[in-house]
This record gives sequence, structure tokens and C-alpha cells, in this order.
Amino acid sequence: MSRPVTTRQGMTLYEVVLSLAILLGSITVLSNLIATGSRAALRSRLSTRATLLCQSKLSEILAGVEPMQSADGIPFDTADPSWTWTLEVLSGPVDDLLELRVSAVHTNPNQVVDAAETITRYIRDPQVYEEAATQENASSASDDSSTTGPAAGTGP
Repeated sequence: MSRPVTTRQGMTLYEVVLSLAILLGSITVLSNLIATGSRAALRSRLSTRATLLCQSKLSEILAGVEPMQSADGIPFDTADPSWTWTLEVLSGPVDDLLELRVSAVHTNPNQVVDAAETITRYIRDPQVYEEAATQENASSASDDSSTTGPAAGTGP
């Protein structure tokens, strides 16, 4: 008495449950990867925007549009109000240098800082140029007045 050999036509319940568990685990891992990628993309976008805003504000300061004096937490004119900028004017490592630090900060509605960038630039102190120009004008004015007097060798 031998049993007839039969071939299976379908999957067992165990195989179905195991394949569903593997599928759900894969979907969970992929969704976490997508969320992490989205957060990284947002941080990168905010960081790039902060850098561009810092460069723009530094150019405005160097061009004289904004005064070259320390300022803190001022909202940008062109960006949304969650972006603010700060300027620190410090004396540089040499007497005639100034260190300018421009920072841009993005704060979300929960008052948490999302992005912050700082650009530092060293420039020559404009006050040194103004003092040198004033001295040069004063010395050239005194030279002009001494040479415009009566000519030497002429007299009564």
C-alpha cells in the first residue's frame, strides 16, 4: 500500500504570513529612508538660502546700503519674516582691519532655529582712509597757499 504522490498547488498559510511580514518590514525601512531624505533636503535648502542671504547682506553693507555698525535680529526685507540677520563689527588682527560677521538665521513657527549660517570677511577700516584723506587735503591746502603768495625775486 503505497500512497499516491501529490504535488502541491498553492502556498501554505505560514508562507503567506512570512512574505507579508517581509513586505511590511521593507515598506517601513523605505518610508524611514524617504523621511530622512526629505529632512536632509529641507536642511540643505535652508542652509543654501541662509548662505545666499548672508552674501547678499554683506554686499549691501560693503556697498554702503546698510550702515557698517553692529545689528542683531533684524528681519530681511525680501525674505519671509522667519529669516533674520545679525552683523558684528569687530576689530581685526591688524590695526587697520575690521572683521565683519554676517549671520542669517531661520526660525520656525515653534521658535526653533532651523538653519543658521555665518560669513566672516576682513576689510580695511574706512575710518583710516577718511583720516588719511583729511590729512592729505589739509597738507595740500597748506602747500597751495604757500606757493600762491608773491613770487620769489619780485619786489618793489
